[in-house]
Amino acid sequence: MENETYSPLIRTCKSCGETKPLAEFRYKLTRAQMKAQGYAGNVLVTAEGKLCKYCRPRKKPRSKLTRKELVTKASSGDLHPFIAQSIIAKRKVARVSKQKAGRYDGWVRLWRNEHHRILVGLPKEITRVNNAVRYALASRHMDRHKFFLTYLGELKRLKAKVWLDFRTHPAEPKFNCWEEYADMEMQTLVRQAWEALPLADRVPIKMPALIKHRFDPLVNAYTRPTRASPAERIAQGG
Repeated sequence: MENETYSPLIRTCKSCGETKPLAEFRYKLTRAQMKAQGYAGNVLVTAEGKLCKYCRPRKKPRSKLTRKELVTKASSGDLHPFIAQSIIAKRKVARVSKQKAGRYDGWVRLWRNEHHRILVGLPKEITRVNNAVRYALASRHMDRHKFFLTYLGELKRLKAKVWLDFRTHPAEPKFNCWEEYADMEMQTLVRQAWEALPLADRVPIKMPALIKHRFDPLVNAYTRPTRASPAERIAQGG
């Protein structure tokens, strides 16, 4: 049986149990550790531990150090005071920016919910007109089909424009109902298409929302025609 010889250049790790070169057990003491062990701390001291470098607990990176730990390291000399103050100042600026971003995100969520509330009727109108397009085609009412296609295209363009504007420049809603987001060009186009529709085709169908809810330059506001009461119609001879 061979005699096992001990070499001062190797050591067995207390954690993993592997025998490794002594160089893998050496580590540099921090200035706080040197002062605790009686060293002056002017020159870095290398110590030999019982754990290898793979089993030794990792030092916490600077980005993970708390403010107190940064101040302690700066006081002990393990970290330059300028670096510690710089890290603390950057964290303060980042914290303020994060708080501002959080408040802004809260406003954006509120504005988005308000837009959904105001625009809730637009998808319903698009669905209604889409059904009207298919029905007009199936019943061979080509004039109605042409009008509803034009109206449907403008509604989809309006929906895309409103949400694109909000994603690009988030802000509170500008209007109180979705019809008011239609600009004058869109309103004019829809009205011209409606008036081009023969009267016989207009009477049986429901009046489009953009026709009922329109901008009146005389009162400088959006108006919605109201139906006369039965008493008013009798008084008018209707």
